[in-house]
Amino acid sequence: MVGAASGGATLLPEADLLVLAGVAFDYRVGHLSPPNVRGDASIIRIDSNPTSLRHGLETHLSIQGSPAIVLDQIRDTSHRDHGPLATQWLDEAKARRDVHRQRCLDTADKLASGTNGKDVVLAIRQVLTEETILLVDGGNIGQWFHQ
Repeated sequence: MVGAASGGATLLPEADLLVLAGVAFDYRVGHLSPPNVRGDASIIRIDSNPTSLRHGLETHLSIQGSPAIVLDQIRDTSHRDHGPLATQWLDEAKARRDVHRQRCLDTADKLASGTNGKDVVLAIRQVLTEETILLVDGGNIGQWFHQ
């Protein structure tokens, strides 16, 4: 989660392209408004529900289709056309993510004794597999999972 709600990794305001696949734009991405998002950022929205494509702001490109299939098609086309890889940016994004995660863990370590969100997330992480689908509601625990 790189949006405004998590307070962390601060990637969203620098992105020149946002791809929203099967999600609404809301408070999590600062409603796609500056300063949360660059004023000149291009926005692509992918959703299987045509009604969802029309909720909120108009995007630069709206694609009706399964997000999984459309993203696979974009990946395959990019690989076929030898599109440039943004490895330097990806490395920077991962470094920022790691710093943010460590800051969250350090903050949690200072909490009063007892079970907290960090304990729950770390316990669940031990039993997750690549095939696991985990649904989490909002609130504090949702913020922990995002981080």
